[in-house]
Amino acid sequence: MPKTSDFALLGVPSGADEAAVRRAFLQAVKAARPDHGGDPERYRQVIAAYRRLRGPGALEDLDVRLEIKVGAEQARSGGPKLVQLPTGRTVRVTLPAEIRTGHTLRLRRQGLSGPGRWGDVYLTIVVAQPLRSVERVAEIMQPTASVLLRRFAGTWAA
Repeated sequence: MPKTSDFALLGVPSGADEAAVRRAFLQAVKAARPDHGGDPERYRQVIAAYRRLRGPGALEDLDVRLEIKVGAEQARSGGPKLVQLPTGRTVRVTLPAEIRTGHTLRLRRQGLSGPGRWGDVYLTIVVAQPLRSVERVAEIMQPTASVLLRRFAGTWAA
């Protein structure tokens, strides 16, 4: 929750717009930088005040979460995968070997953009389950009489 002292610390009137707060922050943080002779405590206070004024979730609003499906073979061996981002860009992601469903990969600065900042893209992996074999698929699609007898043998034994 922003306080009026946060506005005063940055040197802007209470209720100033986002652009004015950002300009004032850049000037205040530059003046307070410890590596240029500024006060380290004031530097931390300026950064904390700006974060409070910016509000919760300001940067997280730029993040994008996607779910990508990966074949079982590619999940086991890893390798490159092309991913279409909501921004329209297609990026090449290198998947690590032995990746599992639920694993999350982070693509830094590939999300949505705001004034002077970029969000991240978080890719959640979903591994497709492989079919056991071609024979098993044929058996499911067109079972033979012996397969049907095995399937229903338990129900006849009553």
